[in-house]
Amino acid sequence: MIGIVVGHGGRGPGSHIFKPEVEELERRGHLVVATDISMAGPEDPVEEARSFDAAVEVQRQAVDLLVARGATRIGFYGHSLGAVRGLALAARDDRVRAVVVAAMGTGIVDVVWDAVNFVTVPGPARLFQQGVHDDVVPYGAARALYDAAPEPKEWREYDCDHGVDGHPQARLDRYAFLEKALA
Repeated sequence: MIGIVVGHGGRGPGSHIFKPEVEELERRGHLVVATDISMAGPEDPVEEARSFDAAVEVQRQAVDLLVARGATRIGFYGHSLGAVRGLALAARDDRVRAVVVAAMGTGIVDVVWDAVNFVTVPGPARLFQQGVHDDVVPYGAARALYDAAPEPKEWREYDCDHGVDGHPQARLDRYAFLEKALA
C-alpha cells in the first residue's frame, strides 16, 4: 500500500490548504497524512535550525504512522518550504522512496537548510514542479536545485506562479509520478 506525507509551505500551520488534494489521494486508495508544521523565523538562527529539525521529526513520525497503518511504500509531496522539509526527511529516512518538490530552489533560504544540502543525497525518485511565473522562487533557483539532484529525477514546469500546488495539471502529474515511483 502507498503512503504519502503532504507538507505545506511557509512557517505557520497550513495542512488545511491541501485538504482537497489529501481527499483525492485517499480516493485513489492511498494512505495520507498532512502534517501541520510551525517554525521559528529567521531572526533567531539557532531557534530556526532547531524548529526545522523538529518539523522534519514530525514528518518522520508521519511516516511511522503510515507504516503502522499498513503502508509499505512511502512518498512525500511538499510545496515551497514544505519541499525542503521533505528533502531533509528523505535524506534522513530511507523509507521515503519518492519526493515531489513543488516551487522550491537553491540559494533562496538560509544556508543552514538550503534545499541543495538535502537534494544531493542519493535515494528517492524526485519530481520537480515549477511555475514559470513564480515570483517567490526564481526559475533559475529551481532549475539549479533540479540540476544538483542525482537520478532518478524528473522536471515539469507550468504556466503559473508560486501556486503550482493548485495547478490542475501539476496535481495530475504529482499523482502519476507518486503512483509510478511507488508501484
